[in-house]
Amino acid sequence: MREVAPAVAALHSDREAARLIAGAGAAPVVAFGIHDPSLTFYLRAPVIHTDDTTRVRDLFAGDGLAFLVTGPRHFAQVEQLLGAQAHLWLETPRRRLYANRPSNGST
Repeated sequence: MREVAPAVAALHSDREAARLIAGAGAAPVVAFGIHDPSLTFYLRAPVIHTDDTTRVRDLFAGDGLAFLVTGPRHFAQVEQLLGAQAHLWLETPRRRLYANRPSNGST
């Protein structure tokens, strides 16, 4: 159990994504096409759950930092929707974390 539990947690937990988001400062976080209580738990902040591409596009076009977390079914859709505005901050087999700005490497 001691060996299996950490491996399962690493695959299914969004702790690392939450750490990167929190390290960047206050910013809206969108869970696109997914329901992920792990992300909300680790962020200790609300997450916007939506399938609305217009809302996502508008949020990413704004001046402020914004994040989006999604699953494999939506990877291509997000990249097509946001184009160069979709900066990949983290990738796991289960999730991708995008921001509307490149990571500065300190997060």
